[in-house]
Amino acid sequence: MRSVLILRPPCERELVRGLLCGWGFSAGGVRCRGEREFHEEHFVDEDANQVLYREDHILGQWLLLAWGPAEERLCHELALSLPIVSLAEAQEAAEAAVGIGEQVAALGPLVAQFVEGREVDERTFGLLAGWLSGPEPALRRATLLGAAYLYSPLVDELLEAALGDPSLRAEAQRQLDLRRELAQAESASPEPAAAVEHSELLSRAHTARDRGQLWAGLIYARAALALARREGVRLHELLALCAQLEGALAADSRSDDLGWDQGAEPASLEALACLQVLLDEGRNYEVEEATTALLDFARGGALPARLAVNLLDLLAASLRGRGRADLAASPIERALALLDALLGREPALTEAWLARARLAAWLGAVQNS
Repeated sequence: MRSVLILRPPCERELVRGLLCGWGFSAGGVRCRGEREFHEEHFVDEDANQVLYREDHILGQWLLLAWGPAEERLCHELALSLPIVSLAEAQEAAEAAVGIGEQVAALGPLVAQFVEGREVDERTFGLLAGWLSGPEPALRRATLLGAAYLYSPLVDELLEAALGDPSLRAEAQRQLDLRRELAQAESASPEPAAAVEHSELLSRAHTARDRGQLWAGLIYARAALALARREGVRLHELLALCAQLEGALAADSRSDDLGWDQGAEPASLEALACLQVLLDEGRNYEVEEATTALLDFARGGALPARLAVNLLDLLAASLRGRGRADLAASPIERALALLDALLGREPALTEAWLARARLAAWLGAVQNS
């Protein structure tokens, strides 16, 4: 879990940039604000300490997320150098707020303290519960929207209580449904699959090709090639099949964005399950080879978003599985950026939101491992 520091407004980007660059950090990627995307700037130093500056226009807050080997020292220095709002200060401001304007203004700094999954404490819960049951409709709605940032059994209780308010029922139900689906996805334990041989994958690749399932065929073929390469098997047929399938996909590729499901036929998702089986067997190098080759090829053509996210997820898992957690964060961040862009255009994609929540949680685990 990354450390969260809430900046006291007003805060200028140049101040943060100048401070971090003065400490030896290099500026990385910048993501500009969209309707559902925050403005973010990433910084990293030579020791792999990282800071993400975020402008959350929904909560109306400026945040710093910090992580790395010297995370504790980095957060201490940031707090000394920048105007930071602590959790205690946010709670005191919320308790002292009088009137709808002050209370709504106090909600953002309070909720933002928990954006990285920090457990909601009883003091904060009491404040939110009081506002959610108060007489001001605008404050009740604002509190309910703020609760979307928080994941805790205490907050689930608030959402259940909000179902009794006709003006809040639809949003409360939406949030509860999303949380239940996320919990089910995380607790699901698929039955163990049988071990996979390269000859079986080659046969599946031919079958998928003959049926016109090009992505499925290429996934099977790349997985078979990765297995065969380490078994001393002749690779000519596999290399030729990969080239044939890539040629067919390149000829059929479209420049427009394929969205979440478009182009991701069920057969291709079944093919990805074979890569997961290899991962479960400890074949990390094979999965890394196959996913890297597929993602490198996809840079030149359209790849269904669902397949891209799953391939990046598998690549990260293979890297972590062979002891390279330092490299695993990059594909997860690529997957999150892809999902953020997709959800900015299609915000009603529940499965994409669930995938994003899972990957965001995993990114924190990888960065802290």
